[in-house]
Amino acid sequence: MSTAVWNPPRGRAGDVIPYVHDDVLHVFYLRTPVDDEAPNTTAWYHVATDDLVTWTDHGEAIGRGGADEQDPSVATGSVVQDDDGLFHAFTTGFSRYDGPDGPRNQAVLHATSADLITWVKDPGFWLGSDESRYDRHDWRDPFVWRDAEGWRMVLAGRHRLPGDATRGERRRSGLVVQLRSDDLLSWHEVEPLWDPGLFTMHECPDVFAMGDWWYLVYSTFDDRQVTRYRMARSPEGPWLAPQVVRGHGDDALDDDGLYAARTAGLRGRRLLVGWCPTRAGGEDSGDWQWGGSLVVHELVQRADGSLGTRLAGSGPDSEPVALTAGRGCWSVAGGGSWRVGCESGRATGSLGPVAPTGAVTVSFRPEQPTARVGLRLIGRDEDYDVAVDLVRQEVVLDRGSRAAWQRPLHVRPSAPRDDAATVLRTAWERDVVLVQVGDDDVLTARIHGGPPVRAEVFVEDGRGTLAVRAGEPAGDRRG
Repeated sequence: MSTAVWNPPRGRAGDVIPYVHDDVLHVFYLRTPVDDEAPNTTAWYHVATDDLVTWTDHGEAIGRGGADEQDPSVATGSVVQDDDGLFHAFTTGFSRYDGPDGPRNQAVLHATSADLITWVKDPGFWLGSDESRYDRHDWRDPFVWRDAEGWRMVLAGRHRLPGDATRGERRRSGLVVQLRSDDLLSWHEVEPLWDPGLFTMHECPDVFAMGDWWYLVYSTFDDRQVTRYRMARSPEGPWLAPQVVRGHGDDALDDDGLYAARTAGLRGRRLLVGWCPTRAGGEDSGDWQWGGSLVVHELVQRADGSLGTRLAGSGPDSEPVALTAGRGCWSVAGGGSWRVGCESGRATGSLGPVAPTGAVTVSFRPEQPTARVGLRLIGRDEDYDVAVDLVRQEVVLDRGSRAAWQRPLHVRPSAPRDDAATVLRTAWERDVVLVQVGDDDVLTARIHGGPPVRAEVFVEDGRGTLAVRAGEPAGDRRG
């Protein structure tokens, strides 16, 4: 089993602009400043891959503008190609914020390229909000695509509110603004794509079709910092909540270990590209930070039209692992499997030492009601449980030293499971952990207690047949 994780040689990778051309995935991304670069500013950087394993670092793509220009910070946007083969990048220009009546803090800008490598800014292009309808500053993350009527752009905006608006009203003022163009240069506003009255902003919007459904992917920072989605039978809506369509689950494509994710189609697969954040002070209990590692997953369309996720680089594992039985009752079941259980507590089996980059698949078929099954990753300074809670129908990543008043690092709803085997795939690239439950539920996380050095499997309060296979992802992807 391999994973798709990439780290910039310096700084942290942030919001992404994935684009596929000639069967190559180009990921333009924002990066935290280093050295003498201005604090709290970004530029576009560029990496590319055709196999999600080997990455080519093309360095800076679109640089920062001057302090007095619209784009001393170049932020998220999108890339398209016109009929003449010219590539167009639509970016967000962030300038200094000088109060509500100061110059526009955010506007859409434009650049072109003949080869996706060298970009030329268009000094005559500037697209800001209509102040009569929208907030004059929050106007970012344009996404452009083409339909039968021409070019469409959606972006993250907010309604214009009176000065005495409450915090709650401001928190629900976000909408997905929509514009149209015939030539990519002159744009006019049309009715919003989605105006739900739910969030402050719908960051990094992305619209695409798969089968008979259309999808709107976006990210929020209100109740949770996650990437969410909606589904519709046409790009005009109505945009349905997937948890209502499914009758369970939620609308997030991952937990807060993956943010600002967008999609791209590569050789018949729909890839989900985002970033896994770091935490302040390099501590699991630290504040969530902007930027980290690029991560690629694959989107899966279920029979009801809802979306799931799987590890994009997943493949065959190596031979079954030789376990060393620990706590609980263990007996050989044949075919590389064990019968294991502990009707009151935790049964454990050791995998022994593991490499800083690795992968383990645990398959468990219960013989009686069972509470949890999982993998324990043991680092030099901390240990972590990656578990499927079969009672609460959740996948959980938790650290061993968590205090009672602290929440687990990650908890994600998992699809209800019958008596069929639960398959838990866990891959790690040093401190980035990717978990897949079944065929279509992924959890992305970062563990700050160091990469694992040992691992063990466990079964809690139940009994069943367990098999473990191990593989190694195709290396740590660093620039």
